Formats: sequence, C-alpha cells, structure tokens
Amino acid sequence: MQTECAETWDITSEQIDLLLNASTFLTADISLNLKCFLKCVGIEIGMFDIGALNSIATLRQIELVSQEEPEKMEHGFVAYDTCGGKKFDDECVTAYETYKCGQQEAPDLVSNIISNNFGNDTILSPPTPCVPMRRTCWLSDVYPCIKNQTAIDRLNSDPDKKDDHGQWITLQNTRTFYSGFYDDGGLSVRIKIF
Repeated sequence: MQTECAETWDITSEQIDLLLNASTFLTADISLNLKCFLKCVGIEIGMFDIGALNSIATLRQIELVSQEEPEKMEHGFVAYDTCGGKKFDDECVTAYETYKCGQQEAPDLVSNIISNNFGNDTILSPPTPCVPMRRTCWLSDVYPCIKNQTAIDRLNSDPDKKDDHGQWITLQNTRTFYSGFYDDGGLSVRIKIF
C-alpha cells in the first residue's frame, strides 16, 4: 500500500520517514506530492473518503489504539473533534491539514494508528454487509466480528426480531443494527453493525 502510493506520487523513503517524525514534520515544507501521498494512504486504509476524513473509521481507529485507557481515548476524541472537520478545495491539502493537526494534537495516538495499519492491504469495501473492513467491528483481535448466518436467519424468522442476547433495530429506516444486551450491574447495551 505504502509502495503503491509512493510510486504514484514519486515519494522517497526519506519523505515517508519525515511524516512519521512529528517534530520534524511540523516544521518542514511539505510538497503537494507528499500531501497527495497522505491522501492516498488515508484512502487505502479506509480513513479518508471523498474529500474528508471518514468519521466512523477514524473513531474506530482511536478506540482500537486506546483500548482500556479511558483518558487516552478521551484525548483522542478531543483531537478528532479539533481535527476531523478540516475541508479545503484540494483533497490533498485536506488530508495534509488533518494529518498535521493530528500530529499537533495527539502525536502518540497518530503514531499508534500508523503502526496498527502498517502493512495492511488495500481496503476497497467489505465483501458482505456483516463482514467488516479489517479492524473496524471490534476493539480487539480477542473478540473478532464473525458472521453467523444461522443466528441471523433465526433472528429474521422471529416476528419480534429478538433472541436471548439482543434484537435487531433499524435507525432512521436505513441502517440495521443488532443491539446486544448484557448485565453489568444494570442493563447495558452494546451495538454491533451488521
């Protein structure tokens, strides 16, 4: 992925190293090709969509790299609120300004997201509605999202769309979710996208 984007935008390994060094990157003069390289990589890992940051994918990445560290996760969400809405006429500039803001606001978080995605293959789209893009349905590889067609068929055949663990819900008549119930000192709800 990195090689394809680097070849497309004629980017050297030294320029890529510059992107990973927050203090040097923030003071460097960045070429348009390097900005477009950032956009290319962002698209390839699913974090950058048409003209802007992909909110859901980015928030999931923040959750993934800050598991069981609420303060770190909160800091990531604050950085997302600060950096996530950047929008310029040029998508390469938007990608660059968003990345630059992330490096200013939460460099460790950005570094961890890069490390988690290093070596990932190109992500085009999920093959089925239930199979997520890599690392987007769960916070840990301990509990991966696995499609269970038998359970889905059983839920679909029930008139109330419920089972012992949860139920189907549809929001705004457009997106269907499975809302799972578990008891954690009171009723709590965990929502999984299908």
